[in-house]
Amino acid sequence: MFPLSTSRLSWICSILMISSTFAWKPNDCGYYYPPEAKTEVPQIPCKAGFYCPLKPNVTRITPIKCPGGRYCPPGSCAPLNCTCGYKCPPLSSAPIECQPPFYCPRPRATNQTICPIGFYCPEPRMCKPLKCPPGTFVTCAGKVRCETCDRGRYCPIPTKSLLCPVNYYCLPGSSAPTPCPKYHTCPLGNWAPIPIPDRRSLPGEAASEGAATSKA
Repeated sequence: MFPLSTSRLSWICSILMISSTFAWKPNDCGYYYPPEAKTEVPQIPCKAGFYCPLKPNVTRITPIKCPGGRYCPPGSCAPLNCTCGYKCPPLSSAPIECQPPFYCPRPRATNQTICPIGFYCPEPRMCKPLKCPPGTFVTCAGKVRCETCDRGRYCPIPTKSLLCPVNYYCLPGSSAPTPCPKYHTCPLGNWAPIPIPDRRSLPGEAASEGAATSKA
């Protein structure tokens, strides 16, 4: 073997010193060393959708994938919890708003829930659906508004629209049928009481009454 020169030995020693220094220096929280680095180099922020925890005595950590129900912005030291009204699929870098006609009822949701029948979901970021008010209904899931009960029908609960029964009438938006007033008639599915004509005002009725009076 050829003897090493002094300059060559100094260069090898400096490389060994840098390598040994790099070997024990842990990464900062939210940062990591590039995997291809052979000597100590500046740390880089953990990329979006991953997190880089602080691990004492561990120098070459690998960014960890952000789990479902949480999100990891760039430079994350630990994943953050998704709140209700938002969803966070795996590898999320930011929470995603739940959009109508869906809602997100629980923290750490990975997907959104469709609005059920009898309820409506008109706004983004909803944690719970809104119940349809009296006189309205929704019979299909996934609605952003409730339908007003038609005239001649009534809606006792937000999931039913029923035909108005005989001897009752139902105005638009009715939650219960209204009894037909006196001297009126209300057939099935009626929305306005129909007056019963006074028999004395009908043609022929007055003449009949007059004839009966004359005979008396």
